[in-house]
Amino acid sequence: MDELRNLQQMYSLAAGRFNQYEGKDFILPQVFKDEVKEINTNSITYNEYSAVIETKGTQTGVLNIYLPNQWFYIASYFTDFFNELQKYKRYALKVFSKDRLKELNGLELTAEEEIHISRLELSDRSKSYLKRFVTDYAWWYGAKTIDRGDFYVSPILSSARLVNASQSFVADLCAFLSDKKHLVDAIIKGEECLSSVELLRQKAAATFLKKAMFITIEQDANLACLESLNMYSKTSVLLKINGFPLGRDFEQLPNRMDDVDVNVLWVYDDKKYVLYLEWTPEMMESQFFPMFNKAYQGVLRMEKDVTGEYVLYQEKKIKASAKILKTSPLQQIFYGAPGTGKSFEICCLTKGKEVIRTTFHPDSDYSTFVGAYKPTSIEVPVRDVTGKVIIEDGKKVTENRIVYEFVEQAFLQAYIKAWKAYAAVEAVEKPTDQYLIIEEINRGNCAQIFGDLFQLLDRNSAGFSDYPITADKDMKKQLAKAFKGLTIADTERINAIYDKDVINGVISGEILLLPDNLYIWATMNTSDQSLFPIDSAFKRRWDWKYVPICEGVNERGERLGFKLKVAGKEYDWWNFLEKINNEIDEQTKSEDKKLGYFFCKAHNGVIDAETFVSKVVFYLWNDVFKDQDVTSIFNDGDEELTFSKFYFTDNLGRPVVNEDKVEVFLSNLGLKPIEDVSVEADTINEQTAE
Repeated sequence: MDELRNLQQMYSLAAGRFNQYEGKDFILPQVFKDEVKEINTNSITYNEYSAVIETKGTQTGVLNIYLPNQWFYIASYFTDFFNELQKYKRYALKVFSKDRLKELNGLELTAEEEIHISRLELSDRSKSYLKRFVTDYAWWYGAKTIDRGDFYVSPILSSARLVNASQSFVADLCAFLSDKKHLVDAIIKGEECLSSVELLRQKAAATFLKKAMFITIEQDANLACLESLNMYSKTSVLLKINGFPLGRDFEQLPNRMDDVDVNVLWVYDDKKYVLYLEWTPEMMESQFFPMFNKAYQGVLRMEKDVTGEYVLYQEKKIKASAKILKTSPLQQIFYGAPGTGKSFEICCLTKGKEVIRTTFHPDSDYSTFVGAYKPTSIEVPVRDVTGKVIIEDGKKVTENRIVYEFVEQAFLQAYIKAWKAYAAVEAVEKPTDQYLIIEEINRGNCAQIFGDLFQLLDRNSAGFSDYPITADKDMKKQLAKAFKGLTIADTERINAIYDKDVINGVISGEILLLPDNLYIWATMNTSDQSLFPIDSAFKRRWDWKYVPICEGVNERGERLGFKLKVAGKEYDWWNFLEKINNEIDEQTKSEDKKLGYFFCKAHNGVIDAETFVSKVVFYLWNDVFKDQDVTSIFNDGDEELTFSKFYFTDNLGRPVVNEDKVEVFLSNLGLKPIEDVSVEADTINEQTAE
């Protein structure tokens, strides 16, 4: 007997696995390129990080479709979901005609259709799933009718959080890969492309080192200073030039090209040298790049301090400068279920720091986040027709006049303060960190709010924006005013990162460039993802930190022990959360809808019945279980415990919480007052002792 799998669970599972993908660029494995020469009869060619599909000739000629490699990666996560959707459709067509499938969503099945389904070689649970598939599209996140050939597109794009029409090709790639498991495994696991990735890393490393050497030679006119790179120390991986440790007998090394797989030719004083690295990919990631991405600054030596961070040392000054490897991500989003304490955690991490906070909402836009001209009132002297200031009783006569001034909003406020912090320190000192905190980031349209600032979120290894952008005329004027007279002592180091003068552009307001002391952190309730989905391009520019549901503790790690007080009885709040979250998981299979410990504010450690009903019960009734059959917990004897029953009106018509019904609700969950639980525990202990 065949089995159908729960589509809603598969949707959540696929989305959960995909959310772990950081959105990084990657190279398609060679086995994929060798095997896939066509997709749907259209030829395909491969670039390093993208592919080009050449469609057959049309009235307008050949059309080239450019696909980032990321789309193949995304599609690979949803092949199981796609195959199960097709399986459902095959069974549906055994019972219903295509015309009937067009109209079934939201309708009841006829008695005859029920009989046809009962005769299918499926388990009872699978038959129930099939009925829901054809009558309840919301269950599997469908939009297009099942009779259509592309009915699978909407749920796949929804699960992948893709919203653009152009991204619908991801679903087509999913269909193409659905019967090619070996290619899906190669894409996701990446086993076939490790060697090529390692090769690229080594080439990048050698190139960095070559440039570092040139800079060092130009500055010091000798090679002895390379000794201080200390690359052959006990704490670092051996770096050799044709087998000889760097810095020892350097000028006597021969010119040998044999047995070198990865090399960079370096010419100095009419002598040729070959550089190569004996590093594993893991060592490249953990040691090389944190150390040598700063080579452009004339760095001679880097060491780990006791905290595990890399500290930059400059040989000439014989003194440590700023720590260059940040332990905290410059851009990260704290996400999780409502009430898990995301904002609280940020407050703890930024305690005593410079913080500017803002909150996104559906009406947020670029002007409310960055800044814009707004009308303000100023007091000005009144003049007569000749232009002279009017004086009465020895005083100037004034009036209020409306003028327009550029008003900085949260982003520009934080941006200006971050650069001013740089101007306040010497070149080798660390500037004060500036934090921009965005609450509820997905409640606003991020694409609309960030606009061209989106480009600045790409940070290089030094922590600065990889791609500075040009400021518009109004912003340039405001920044030039804010930065007037400012000087940055670390100008030489920062300019070296870009091989051009960017600091002058920053100070004049001509360009925008995020400094490495500007942190942008945000919070996101996963239950609000449907407001404005965040696309993958935006997501991959952030680090993501999951804040799990757990029992609340104070700063000393001590249990908070919140109580829920109803009708004079106290219930354990954490016990309630465990039970209701188990019910949510059972009914919705969704982590997003669960309740965190701080979903309600407790006063002196107590949550009263009014707060509980207005916040918790209302949320459960209106948002979590509105489409679910939860008569087990919303049950009042032989009747349904509707939300209205949690209130009655007093003689003045004012609503009052019906605490008896709250007790019924808690009892349905199997929750008992703390006193009763204690009595039961004592009884069990006594019986055990006897």
